[in-house]
Amino acid sequence: QGVPTELNLGHFDKAEETLKKADALTEAVLAARPEDRGSLYRSARIAHDRMVVAASEQRNADALVHAQKVDGRLEAYLHYGEATESERDEIAMMYSNVSLAYRSAHRYGDSAQYARKSVAVARTLPPGNRRLSSGLSMLSSALRDEGDLEGALRAIQEAREIAGQQSGMSETARMIALHGALIRQGLLLGEDGGISLGGPLKAIEPLQKALDLTEEAAQKSPND
Repeated sequence: QGVPTELNLGHFDKAEETLKKADALTEAVLAARPEDRGSLYRSARIAHDRMVVAASEQRNADALVHAQKVDGRLEAYLHYGEATESERDEIAMMYSNVSLAYRSAHRYGDSAQYARKSVAVARTLPPGNRRLSSGLSMLSSALRDEGDLEGALRAIQEAREIAGQQSGMSETARMIALHGALIRQGLLLGEDGGISLGGPLKAIEPLQKALDLTEEAAQKSPND
């Protein structure tokens, strides 16, 4: 219906209504069985989707309420047992989006905290995974916002390296991941009028590569 992390119809209001019903059902189960790991995990995912919908509608206060619930449910879920590889992949994604919600609310310290959680979970996945690249990119953005430019640079350099090595992804998905890391690195190195390391000449290389990637994609799909 309308959760922007998936292909959807753009009906945020209908999505919120449906997710509220799902939330109520899951809360009823947890009231009777608070250690039910399946329900804890579903509750985290429902809260995550409500957070994304709220953020898409610029309801930042609501988004942060849901973000806190995501964290609480995931902490409980991980406390009561081990997560599978596919679950850890999704958990890394959820923490990255929680980081984004806090960044959108200008709470940069919290954004960095949850980006680190995403990175920590992603490091338990096979090397070179997309969640690690995404989490590191989010961490770089949060650290840049906080003024830790050297830390931000280390994070985005690792994110770029991983994005360039990712396998098992479509060419388009790989291009999007690498393009994002290149853009962030270029802006961090020398964005004109922005918070940067003041090195516009160093910024040329990643920005040129980002441009080349998009130009190549545009030439392959001239009607897109």
